[in-house]
Amino acid sequence: MNPDKLNCLVISASFNGNKFHPMPFNTEMVRAILEGRKTQTRRVINPQPDDIYCKNPEKVIARFEETGEDKELNLVYSRGDILWVREAFCSLKNSETGKIEYAYKVVNGCNAPSSLVKSNNHAPLKFKPGRYMPRDAARIYLQVENVWVHRIKEITANNILREGVKDYPEHPEQFRKDYLRKDFERLWDSINAGRGFGWSANPWVKVIQFRRLDI
Repeated sequence: MNPDKLNCLVISASFNGNKFHPMPFNTEMVRAILEGRKTQTRRVINPQPDDIYCKNPEKVIARFEETGEDKELNLVYSRGDILWVREAFCSLKNSETGKIEYAYKVVNGCNAPSSLVKSNNHAPLKFKPGRYMPRDAARIYLQVENVWVHRIKEITANNILREGVKDYPEHPEQFRKDYLRKDFERLWDSINAGRGFGWSANPWVKVIQFRRLDI
C-alpha cells in the first residue's frame, strides 16, 4: 500500500463529502475482489420492510405494515464513498523492528510472511475474523459507484457474476444461468440463512456496486 496515495484519498473524500465505511467480506469473497471477479455486494436491509415503492437511489421509500408507516430508508452508502475491507487477519510484532505488522488469510494461508517467521516462532498463524480488523490493518479499498435496492431473488445472471461467483462458460446458456443461480443461492444461504434472511425468505437487499482502488 502506498501511504501517500491513501492520504490523498482521505483528503479527496473529505473534500467531496464522501464517507469511509468498514465492510467485512469472507475469505472467498476477498479472493474474488483481488482477482477482479467481484464488483458488487448485497447486504440485507434490516429491519425488513413489507414493500418498497420508491426505489430512487437518492430517496428510497419503504412501507412497514406493522406500524402502517412509510419511511425513507437510510442506505448508509452513497456514490463516491470509500469502503475499507475487513478480512481475516492476524497481527504480529516484528522482533527486529518492534513494529506491529499484519498478515492476511487470503495471502498467507497459515504461514507467516518470511519477514515475520522468526517473530512467530515458526508457528502457524492464528487469524481473527475480519469484524475485529482495525482500519490501520486494511489493505483493500473500494469506491462505491452505485447503490440500489431489490429483493434478492431478482438478481440477474450477469450480476451474480459481479458478485464473484465463478462462471460456467462451457455450458449452454440456460444451464449456465441455472448453475450460477444455484451457486449464488448456496453462497447467500451460507451467510444469511442463519440470521433468518435466507434465499427462500426473499429479503429486500441493498446493492453496493464498487471498483477496487489502486492504493
